[in-house]
Amino acid sequence: MSLIILAIVFLSASLFVYFSYKKLPLIEQNVMSPKVVWGIVLFMLTFTVIALVVAFTYINIASGVFFLGILLALGIAVFLVVRFIFVRPKD
Repeated sequence: MSLIILAIVFLSASLFVYFSYKKLPLIEQNVMSPKVVWGIVLFMLTFTVIALVVAFTYINIASGVFFLGILLALGIAVFLVVRFIFVRPKD
């Protein structure tokens, strides 16, 4: 059950990142490279699929996938915070 919840959180977070990036004005979009945003969204969607596959099959790696998901969420959060704090837009 926890993997399903984690997959839902990752799916909603990836959609939130994508649509939030698209709403930004062009000047603010230049702060973050589109490749980085697409990479984060793709990585989160990939993990969502992996978590759902593990949740609905009889593979005994559910605890490892859940732990990996928590580490992934922490890593993405830290990366995005550092990226937005220390990166300045091009003039």
